[in-house]
Amino acid sequence: SIGNVKEQNHDAIEFRNIGIPVVYIAFGSIPLYLKVAIALASRNNFVVVITDRTLHTNNSFVHFEKIERNFHNASKFAPIFKHLAGGKFKNWDNNGTSLYELRCIQRWFILRDF
Repeated sequence: SIGNVKEQNHDAIEFRNIGIPVVYIAFGSIPLYLKVAIALASRNNFVVVITDRTLHTNNSFVHFEKIERNFHNASKFAPIFKHLAGGKFKNWDNNGTSLYELRCIQRWFILRDF
């Protein structure tokens, strides 16, 4: 379980001999549903959580990775992104861009660069 989340310094992890990890990408605080998903996934898999928070768990099958290490191309995408569809999400920046939609697409860049 990752119920007790503490701050720590991150070191790069090597993924030799562990197979393909389950990867979650999270912006902001880790909500309860994601903590549960991480705990369940880590029962049989190595889990990587790429996040903008500095977190730690005692679960040796869970690793927290700094999002900044994989954010370069995602940040280059942000200035050219223009959300054209309507939607129910009201989290807009000053340029009329849906931050929710932007983050959804940026996750693909982060995962690719990971």
